[in-house]
Amino acid sequence: MIAADAPAEHGRFPCFDGLRALAALAVLLHHASIATAYSLRGFEVPLSGGGRFGEYFAHMDAGVQVFFLISGFLLYRPFVAKNFADVYPGLGRFFRHRFLRIYPAYWVAFIGIALWVGIRMPIGGARSMTEYFFLVHLYDTTSVVTETGRPVWRALGGISQSWTLVVEVSFYLFLPLYAAIIRRVGAGRLRATRFRIEAAGLVVLVLISVLWRAVAYWVVADGSSFEFLGPYWLPANLDLFAMGMGLAVLRVWSDTRPEPSPLLERIGSFDWAWWLGAAVAFHVVTFGIGLSGRLELVYGGQAYLRQFLYGITALCLLVPAVFGPQRRGVVRRGLQLAPVVYLGVISYGIYLWHQAFITVIHDGGFQGGVVDATWADGWDANPLPNGPFLVHVLGAFVLTVIVASASWFFVERPILRRKDQPLFGRRSSEPADA
Repeated sequence: MIAADAPAEHGRFPCFDGLRALAALAVLLHHASIATAYSLRGFEVPLSGGGRFGEYFAHMDAGVQVFFLISGFLLYRPFVAKNFADVYPGLGRFFRHRFLRIYPAYWVAFIGIALWVGIRMPIGGARSMTEYFFLVHLYDTTSVVTETGRPVWRALGGISQSWTLVVEVSFYLFLPLYAAIIRRVGAGRLRATRFRIEAAGLVVLVLISVLWRAVAYWVVADGSSFEFLGPYWLPANLDLFAMGMGLAVLRVWSDTRPEPSPLLERIGSFDWAWWLGAAVAFHVVTFGIGLSGRLELVYGGQAYLRQFLYGITALCLLVPAVFGPQRRGVVRRGLQLAPVVYLGVISYGIYLWHQAFITVIHDGGFQGGVVDATWADGWDANPLPNGPFLVHVLGAFVLTVIVASASWFFVERPILRRKDQPLFGRRSSEPADA
């Protein structure tokens, strides 16, 4: 029997829906701040060297890193558990779940946004649309040269934030292969040795990420497709996934002991301290490494620092959701409030649709009574970035929650209820993961 304040209840981690909500809303705030240039405004923040409050929002794309760590933890944990138990996992159920979780809702959003708002296509044609539809466009290095002489990559089209979904899908394909290699190396070995093998594998993933980005920043030719796109591909983000996977290894290692590790549970119990650490890391990445509040490409040492600090921010947010009593603490209770949990449940729809509504609000100015066009001072007639930040945030939030709710109740939930059934043929007899 699992106690009420145990770290996980029947294999579930009750804070993770709240973390998903936090990540999705952070990305919404990021895009709204960039679209309205609020990322360059706001009051002066103490201990920031004259930085403005809006710059925090410019770096809330760190929500993407939170999603990557969540995926690393939740998806690798069943593989680790089976590796420790010398059980070969069936992969049909894993791929079926991942396909149904990503593609149906994405296809609805892609078609809806294409018909209603429009999909950006730097290079037109059936090839581009097919790549966007199946989430492989990030790996197409085809480009066109504009009048300015600069290349524009096919990968930049589609739903703008869908590049992260391409990385997620790549991770889904990579993870079973990686887990199989780790299981093969550790087969027949003692539990302590397997733990060291798991740790060594994660170190290798981090090194691959570091070396991959070094090649992109300093080795390949300037202006090449690898220089521009390489830092976004899966190998460049393996260090982030490895952080989440590392939490999974520690969680399983603790769970498979005669008694869970008291040290890990004690460390995780201080939820407020971990979130304070996340706030400090986020403050440093915003004001301490020379980044601006503008949307810009970052290379070299600055890019390394940004990714590291984004990862530390996400890691500190996740630790209390993995270790410690899950029904105690202000942070954990906040993450489990019903409205927060609901936003987490529909977070995928929020992530898919919010940017389209930010564009709609700007282009339409909410004319027709919702917002007075005169009070808006003509911002709807001017190009981005421009306009009132709160109007864009609140308007996009309300509209996105409505559509994301419809996506959940009418698309995602009905489909996910069939996730344990094969796409074709008889019902699966594979055992469910923990």
